[in-house]
Amino acid sequence: MPLIIGIVVAVVVIVVVLAILFLFVLKPGGGTLTATQFLDDYDYSNFNYKSYNDGDTITIRDKITDVDSFGGSTTVNFAYTGSDPVWQFGTYPFVITDELGNCGEGDFITIKGKVVELFGLETVANWDLTDSSECT
Repeated sequence: MPLIIGIVVAVVVIVVVLAILFLFVLKPGGGTLTATQFLDDYDYSNFNYKSYNDGDTITIRDKITDVDSFGGSTTVNFAYTGSDPVWQFGTYPFVITDELGNCGEGDFITIKGKVVELFGLETVANWDLTDSSECT
């Protein structure tokens, strides 16, 4: 009898740990996205992300289509290949706070940003290159 109780307790503990892991650690939509996947995740009817909330970190890895520097900041453009009419012009600018070094048009880079809520609307603040973002 003690063996059965031990097995039941172990199964319950495992189920609880897995539930916590999937609900709070491995969020839906997690992982690295392309710029198109990131933009397609935004719900323009309520100006919030479908898969992310305030405080979440978003990681994007994509190919640079254009780079502009102005006033101490760098704007990196990635191609948009989805069907959202908001981005019908084909590129989306990400203003990053880091220097690109030797990275430029045609290179793949990885950037991270944190979702913040401002006046009930979600946006991403402070796009930065990740530590492992080498040009490829």
